[in-house]
Amino acid sequence: MLGVGAAAWKSEYEGVSGSDELAVYPAISYKGDRFSISGTEADYRVLGDGDSGLNAYVSLGMGDGGYDASDSVVFAGMDDRDASIDLGVGVEYAFDQGSLNAAIAHDVSGAYKGLVGSASFSSSQKLSDTLYLTPSAGFYYRSSDYVDYYYGVRDSEATSDRSAYEGDDTLTPFVGYELFTVLSEHWRISHSAEVRWLGDEITDSPLVDRSTVWSAALNFLYLF
Repeated sequence: MLGVGAAAWKSEYEGVSGSDELAVYPAISYKGDRFSISGTEADYRVLGDGDSGLNAYVSLGMGDGGYDASDSVVFAGMDDRDASIDLGVGVEYAFDQGSLNAAIAHDVSGAYKGLVGSASFSSSQKLSDTLYLTPSAGFYYRSSDYVDYYYGVRDSEATSDRSAYEGDDTLTPFVGYELFTVLSEHWRISHSAEVRWLGDEITDSPLVDRSTVWSAALNFLYLF
């Protein structure tokens, strides 16, 4: 499927806007027997078939795109933080009540040079012949290397208003949903939203000014 999407979000970083404007992007989705693409992630089914199995995947931007020093005054005088490329494995197990998912990945781009992971439960509900709702809940894992890179302040970056900071690994719980609508034989609309509660290792950073963040997206897709 190909289409266009728009996203809004609330950033945890002090002074970084997100919800004030929309980011528009190309929406790409493909699902084959073993290979699939969804957004910035590509998966290959190593073991299993259907909705259960073991996947290898590569993902762009697990650091949520990083940041530039010019994005906010809180970053003034700091080095930019780059988005990452992560390589990992994921396990899916589907049963009558829903699906359990777990994944672990390592940065292979040399950005934060650490690990990220996740575990979640989701359950797809058919609301009508053309409308499907999939709520989900789980947590994200971020290693100390990740926290230090994206939320830490190096000694060389510390100022009188921004103390040096070195974090530890952390868990971030989340809840979310996806709403999928079939408009016609070829056209689809998907809407998703998520709320995250950031761990103390992130919220204690002098770069961060909130403990709860959210994101939402709306995609218009054409099915070939």
